[in-house]
Amino acid sequence: AAAAIIPLSLAWVGDVVPYKQRQETLARVGLGTTLGMTAGQVFGGLLTDTLGWRWAFALMSGFFAVVSLLMWRHHRRLKPTTARSNDATGFFQQLMQISHDVWARTFLSITLIEGATVFGALAVTAAHLHHVHGISLTLAGATTGLFGLGGMAYMATAKITIRRFGEVGLARYGGF
Repeated sequence: AAAAIIPLSLAWVGDVVPYKQRQETLARVGLGTTLGMTAGQVFGGLLTDTLGWRWAFALMSGFFAVVSLLMWRHHRRLKPTTARSNDATGFFQQLMQISHDVWARTFLSITLIEGATVFGALAVTAAHLHHVHGISLTLAGATTGLFGLGGMAYMATAKITIRRFGEVGLARYGGF
């Protein structure tokens, strides 16, 4: 369920943010997401070393509850830029449209592979470092959290880089 937060956040941005501001907003969402995953590695290790592993789950539950409440309160004031339907039939029709689109299937397949390889490995790296090399979970979490530095550097400077290179330039240089 927690993994659905990122794609749902991106979809929400697509629904409510005007196109001209979308890239910058997506970079901010990405910065928050990456910062959250990175900080989660560090604080998860720290909490496990000091208070025990159960506190990491308790703290996450508390954070989810607070953020859910804040989003629910804020959502009532927003007006989506596109019409949407709460009809379940419309939802399944959209799923069928997506499943017939070659590019959507390609994108979703690549995303699945990336999620399994990058984030799957990330999920076990701290435990591996702790068990095999005997380092503390705090240090193991901090080491694993370093993966996000490059992404956070880009996202923190996204406003400048988007204006300078544009969408095509960012894709070109990012691919290179």
